[in-house]
Amino acid sequence: MRQAFVVTLILGVSYVLSANNYLLFHSFAELFSIVIAFGIFTLAWNSRLFATNHYLLFLGIAYLFVAFVDTLHVLAYKGMGVIKGYDDNNIAIELWIVARYIEAVSLMIAPVFLRRRPNVSVVFAGFTLIVTLLLLSVFYWQVFPECFVNGVGLTRFKVGSEYVICLILVIAMVLLLRNMGEFEVSVLRMLMLSIVFTICTELSLTFYVDQYGISNVVGHFFKILSFYFIYMAIIQTGLKSPYSLLFRDLKKSEESLRISEERYRSLFTRSPAKMLLIDPGTGRVMDANPAACSFYGYTLAEIISLNISDISVEEPINLIDHAQGSIYNLCHRLASGEVRHVRVKASPIDIVGKVTLFMIVADITRHFQAEQEIQRKHQELQLLNQTLEERVRAEIARSLQREHILIQQSKLAAMGEMLSMIAHQWRQPLSCITTTMGDMQISLILDTFNKNDFYESLKKINYQAQYLSKTIDDFRHFFNPRKNKENVCLNYLIDQALAIIKNSLDHNSIKVGIDCSLTTPINTYANEIVQALLNIIRNAQDAIVQRQRQEPIITLTCRDGDGFAALDIQDNAGGVPEGIIDKIFEPYFTTKDDSTGTGLGLYMSKMIIERHCSGELSVTNKGQGACFTIRLPYNIEEEARK
Repeated sequence: MRQAFVVTLILGVSYVLSANNYLLFHSFAELFSIVIAFGIFTLAWNSRLFATNHYLLFLGIAYLFVAFVDTLHVLAYKGMGVIKGYDDNNIAIELWIVARYIEAVSLMIAPVFLRRRPNVSVVFAGFTLIVTLLLLSVFYWQVFPECFVNGVGLTRFKVGSEYVICLILVIAMVLLLRNMGEFEVSVLRMLMLSIVFTICTELSLTFYVDQYGISNVVGHFFKILSFYFIYMAIIQTGLKSPYSLLFRDLKKSEESLRISEERYRSLFTRSPAKMLLIDPGTGRVMDANPAACSFYGYTLAEIISLNISDISVEEPINLIDHAQGSIYNLCHRLASGEVRHVRVKASPIDIVGKVTLFMIVADITRHFQAEQEIQRKHQELQLLNQTLEERVRAEIARSLQREHILIQQSKLAAMGEMLSMIAHQWRQPLSCITTTMGDMQISLILDTFNKNDFYESLKKINYQAQYLSKTIDDFRHFFNPRKNKENVCLNYLIDQALAIIKNSLDHNSIKVGIDCSLTTPINTYANEIVQALLNIIRNAQDAIVQRQRQEPIITLTCRDGDGFAALDIQDNAGGVPEGIIDKIFEPYFTTKDDSTGTGLGLYMSKMIIERHCSGELSVTNKGQGACFTIRLPYNIEEEARK
């Protein structure tokens, strides 16, 4: 209401003056704006050292130069007669355009300094240079574009400049609205009104013909309103409510600080975490939240009368030296005397300019006990591991000893079987030698000796002796196997095995069928494969003899299969009973009586094929008997032997 009265009074006085003496009205309107402009500069300049609103500082400097140019405009106005030698119809309008450009551009640039402090010297120097150049172009060089032509009126430059100035002022309004959070609502409203009336001023001055015309009067009314509202926004607000303008950022900081303190207090009191504030110099408990009071068993009054050393069981830590975000595992004593293991996170915070140690206490008693239990179990486990290693070594030694015994027993069993085979091999040649020698002896007794017959008999005896010698070499070669790998074909291995057991098979009328066209050699331990073949063929022979099969036969078939050389050994002895087929490779398992079987032959064969030669040995019932399948890789690694 009061503002409306003041505005009405100012406009009323201006109207009376304009109706009676336009020149006086014009001078009054311009001086009104000049005084306000100087007032803005005075307020901004004298508050620059403590004000945080840099927008006001920049605008104050700008309005100093606006006031200066407006003063020249008043003095150069038609009828004043102060500045002579120039066309007073044109020069006053040129100075008006200069002042309005400076004002509009300054209002547009000013929001840049809401968050950035301007360099006062640079700003002053910039305005001085620009205003000086513009005034020189008006007064000295006289190159400033004409704005008014007698008898014609306003030039296109003057009208276009007014519209450009209006556009710049609209941009200034948009920038103010984008930064509206930086101003109090009332201040922002009055700044916006000031710019709006400035735009109205410029628009009303775009079509007058006479400097004393009605449009000129209306334009200056708008200018009075424009500067009145900027006066209300900056000067009156800055003097009556400095916090709304000069110290608004400080006020916002205080409000933020108050909100932050309330949040801190709320967090401190409501948090379930146990919190303490400690004086790092004395160790005195300055404050504690309800969670800490509940944990320690004290009231707030009781706990703030204590020192941290009254709570800590250990030697008190150096709070000053270890206050930079340190973490400790300590023991704290409760009011009841109970000792709890706690983890303390200590950090320094600033409270009213004093460094205070902020502690967050976590109860880790259960965690500590669990760690102790884990440590105890770990020690027990280490002790168990030590004894377990000893037991494993002892068990390995016993296992190796048992395996050694098995190997020895297998060798003895194999030797017995070999002796039986030797007997079969030697029986026929020895019988032939004996018969030949008997014939020779009878011929000598009967005196029917014939030199040619005698010579033929010696040849027979020599042939049989050579055969016996070869048999001895074959068996000696078998009992002293070579330890290196050889490149051999399956045909060779089959021939080696049959050379030893052939007579035994013939004695039992067992035929042997061989189907082996595989010529790709394998790199393996030949004699050990021969030993395994002998064990399998001998088992087939024993099964045939035991079951008295008609037309007994053992078939050996070679084939290639996925990187392996495979050998099937099949008999027609009726197969292995399904109930024991999974056990026949176990040590000491046998279907023979104790006098003829040890249960080690097939076990040793599987160990030779799979452990030493990296192959596979399996058995299935197929056709009329059992089929043992040996699969051997074409090449094996040395480690497989070890």
